[in-house]
Amino acid sequence: MAKTLQPPPAGRGGAAPVPADPKFAWPAERTVLGTPVKRLDGPDKVTGRARYTFDITRPGMLYGRIVRSPHPHARVVSVDLAAAQRAPGVKAALVWKDPADPNNRVMFQGDEVAAVAADTEEHAIDAARLIRVEYEVLPHVVDLVPVRKLKRPVTLKEIKADKRFEKFALTYMPRLSVMPVEPEWWDAILEMSEKR
Repeated sequence: MAKTLQPPPAGRGGAAPVPADPKFAWPAERTVLGTPVKRLDGPDKVTGRARYTFDITRPGMLYGRIVRSPHPHARVVSVDLAAAQRAPGVKAALVWKDPADPNNRVMFQGDEVAAVAADTEEHAIDAARLIRVEYEVLPHVVDLVPVRKLKRPVTLKEIKADKRFEKFALTYMPRLSVMPVEPEWWDAILEMSEKR
């Protein structure tokens, strides 16, 4: 007995549903998908003639370098730009995390602390190495086991409203929510997570 083939169901791997408006229907012949497309920039890229932004230089162009924190949580005690400012080719050097500012903490490894601009990339790299930054390393969370014990997420607004946390610092970890940095926080955070 011969089987008759049924059209596949619509959805994953099946036939596409018919649109309500015929102008949105798929063409009978493929015009883009599955057909070769000539890349206009292809010959220049494979022969090395293509110019990228890295290849372009303009008169008076400066090169920048950023000095970043090696610590995940620290207070910037001092930044010394004197040697960098005297380096050859340096046009400007600036402090991003000013030690005089009350909010002078780095909150993650790689946080910007200072920057330098010079006439060549090599001069900028050399000048950035001459910038001296002194840090006071602060505690930070490296273990997520206590977080897993939370009954519900605790928001930054709740933590800031709680008087027990006034003397502590908060560290923001992207994609992980707000994390307390001192171990004695965990009892209070766990208690807050159990309340509705």
